[in-house]
Amino acid sequence: MEVLRGWSRLTHRLYVWDYTTNFAHYLLPFPNFAVLDDNVRKLAAHGVAGVCEQGNYSPGGSGELAELRSWVPAQLLLNPRLDGDALIGEFLDGVYGAAAPAVRRYLALRKDARRKGGHVRIFDGPDRPDPVPDDVREWDAVLAEAAAASAGDPALATRVERLRMPVWYTIVSRRIGDAPSVAAAARQLAQAAGRHKLTHFRERGREMADDLTAFELEALRRPLPSPPKGVVRGEDFLFRLAAFGKLTERLADPSADDGVAVRMAGRTTEWAVQ
Repeated sequence: MEVLRGWSRLTHRLYVWDYTTNFAHYLLPFPNFAVLDDNVRKLAAHGVAGVCEQGNYSPGGSGELAELRSWVPAQLLLNPRLDGDALIGEFLDGVYGAAAPAVRRYLALRKDARRKGGHVRIFDGPDRPDPVPDDVREWDAVLAEAAAASAGDPALATRVERLRMPVWYTIVSRRIGDAPSVAAAARQLAQAAGRHKLTHFRERGREMADDLTAFELEALRRPLPSPPKGVVRGEDFLFRLAAFGKLTERLADPSADDGVAVRMAGRTTEWAVQ
């Protein structure tokens, strides 16, 4: 704000390139709806002449709430005096029809979860302090109600399924629940990603095919028995893998306790597994 106030005293030829999504994980919940309208108003009040609101731009990316996150700022850029909550309500009624009440409850629950965490950033990973696992389970249950309300309307059911992908992505990426629950979410996410023709889960880096392979492995993962006394278990999902697909990969391994392991190239001087 200090920088913005300083520039606004010097010129009214101010243009702001803003970000409205998580570029590292397009499908992770990104709770910024409560500030979208206030942000635009604050910029306009300080003489900003134009704003670029950059969200998920990858072809077929379909980020979390991407349609709503495009429509609301578009209306605000036309008229910064509009109320963000009213715009969200108008969108939900027009797009989700019979499922709108459940979707509205889902967004309200997300706003409550946001208060438990800190500042959100555009390259956050799955280890954010919010949402906590109980929040995600509640979201999943409410969106299941939305799916039930859309039964018999294929177009509406498709829109609701798109809403549910971020919840499944969160369950899988944060491993919320037991192995069968994570495996079920992984299957649902992989199948929905195919139906919606997604091409990217992130801005750059690993290809989506690698992520889908990872989801398939999660669906194969077996529940772990208790380790023998004195044994420290080094799970594959706790390792950071570099040069993925070149020097490192995850793969099904019947000899691994849970059926999934990491493989690393035997001869390399490059950073590979941490």
